[in-house]
Amino acid sequence: MQDFDVFFTLHFHNRQISDDELNGYTTENIKLLAATARYGSTAAMVLTAHTAYFGAITNEGTNAAIQKGLSKAMQTALESFLKTLSRHEGAISSKFGDGSAEYLRFFPAGLTEYREATMDTIDQKLTRLTTAFADLGAKLDPGVVADFTAPAVGNAPARGVIPRFLNARAAQVAAKSATTASKNPSATTREALEVACQKALLTVALDALDRSPAERVELRRLFPQHLLENRASTSTTKATTTPVTP
Repeated sequence: MQDFDVFFTLHFHNRQISDDELNGYTTENIKLLAATARYGSTAAMVLTAHTAYFGAITNEGTNAAIQKGLSKAMQTALESFLKTLSRHEGAISSKFGDGSAEYLRFFPAGLTEYREATMDTIDQKLTRLTTAFADLGAKLDPGVVADFTAPAVGNAPARGVIPRFLNARAAQVAAKSATTASKNPSATTREALEVACQKALLTVALDALDRSPAERVELRRLFPQHLLENRASTSTTKATTTPVTP
């Protein structure tokens, strides 16, 4: 049986992994994660840590792929929000009554207002909706409120469709604007990147537990481990001088 310690080991904290190898791995990992909509927030987490250590990704093709993936994740999150809104509008209407002051806190202009919202107006509408749940949610089924507002737990994606969309949108915006960060090769930022890589690996591995063998194989391919292995003896790249412990 596999020793459980393997799940509590920071595998990326290894002096044999050079900066160039870590850079290549994380760049590819971010691109692959971003291409799967449900891992948009995970990709953004690794991208943030990567940018803090290495600076912005400069390859235009890779950046385009990342932005496309995160845009897809945002669109998927928005569609989930709208479906949840349609599904639970009846519960809100049944509780407070159409046209009541309470109902209008949630839907002052009906469902159409949300369906026709633009990226310039959606934030204001979601802020108003979140406030309505905070003020009146105690009178509704807790499951309905959680479907809209429940935050992320640990590294798992948020259950609530509002924070899930906002996180996905923030990740997309960050990917578009991360163009001016400069490399800051400190032990602190390298370790933060190593932790982000580990969190991404465990997040997807946890998601893979109840999936089919074929699906697990595909999810494993999101992590190009070969980019970190068997290169030290053949590469002329100087190993990182970052002071990490064995």
